Amino acid sequence: MPEAILVRKSLEDITTRAAAEHASVSDLMSLRMLIQRQQEAADLADEAAFHAADEAFHAEIARAAGYPGIWSLVQQVKTQVDRYRRLTLPQQGRMARVLKDHAAVLAGLEARDGAAAAVAMAAHIDQLRLDIGTIRSVYPDYFTDDPDADGGWNAREAAG
Repeated sequence: MPEAILVRKSLEDITTRAAAEHASVSDLMSLRMLIQRQQEAADLADEAAFHAADEAFHAEIARAAGYPGIWSLVQQVKTQVDRYRRLTLPQQGRMARVLKDHAAVLAGLEARDGAAAAVAMAAHIDQLRLDIGTIRSVYPDYFTDDPDADGGWNAREAAG
């Protein structure tokens, strides 16, 4: 799983930087709308809707960058990460942190500052890696004792 997070981070760096250059005003408005959709889902504690809007936000950045195929590549490497991400949403303050992260990415995009947007995106994705210990302590059965086995992630258990 840590390697999948690293691959995702690298690919999203490319799309975020390109989106800062190429996104149209309507693309930026679409991203703002998706953040609003996430806020509404968070207000209702609707994790499924929040996750869907989160996915759409990242996909829209790739599309606005002119690299929708990169999002397809991200989809291929993040299956394990998605299972794990669903465990993070119930954490106190997690949805608010994601909203803040997405707002920082969007601010960089709106300023046409690819470096700032990419730094915000990297910090956002790094949080997944940083939270592994916390999530592991809450859901120990979802992790193996072998850290070399996909970063200790037990996908079979997490899939339920």
